[in-house]
Amino acid sequence: MSAYELKAAAQFIDGKCDMRKVFKENPALDLLGVTDMYMKENGEAIVVLPLEKKHTNVHGITHGGIYVTLLDTAMGIACHQTTHASCVTLGITTSFIANCPPGTECTTVGRVVHAGRRIMVSEGEVFDSTGKLMAKGQGTFFVLGEHPKNGIKSPDAPQGKHG
Repeated sequence: MSAYELKAAAQFIDGKCDMRKVFKENPALDLLGVTDMYMKENGEAIVVLPLEKKHTNVHGITHGGIYVTLLDTAMGIACHQTTHASCVTLGITTSFIANCPPGTECTTVGRVVHAGRRIMVSEGEVFDSTGKLMAKGQGTFFVLGEHPKNGIKSPDAPQGKHG
């Protein structure tokens, strides 16, 4: 599926979680240069990043950490949308399959595959603008409880203060 098709199939929602607020309040996304975030009705999170020279390593190819960050972001947003609570990454496993050159738009899709009370598992893929798979990942996330920025409480998550 191409980035264009993913965007066309997605809808920007601000009901349960205002994605525009999450986008604005995450300085790492601004630093990276993420241009769009969407949620599909089925709970998939989509993160779009136009790759630039600043995203490359010493070999002139996209740094693997960029893919990991995109996967972490999309999978984490999918977890947050599912629980409506603050979630943090416990671990990510990533398989690098191909490389997106600078000048290409990368689209990352994240989805939850297990939503427990305290632990969530999600998976994600990074695609280039033609829909070719660049990287695949799986993440484990810890549910902290109330989201500190929006005050939304999860009925299943432990409540209380967190750092």
